[in-house]
Amino acid sequence: MRQTNSIWIYILAAVGFIMVFGFLAAAFSAILFLIIKILVPIALVVWLINFISRQVNDRNRR
Repeated sequence: MRQTNSIWIYILAAVGFIMVFGFLAAAFSAILFLIIKILVPIALVVWLINFISRQVNDRNRR
């Protein structure tokens, strides 16, 4: 009985660890996805503003 119980405990521990790890991975990936979704447009807008300002400055210099 003890051996079977210990095996079941190991199986439950492994399943629990996998579940917790999976949950953490899902949460981390969701946060990372949100950060990327928010930061990429901001970075693109900033890059566009810099590009436009450079073009305007070049025109003003000419």
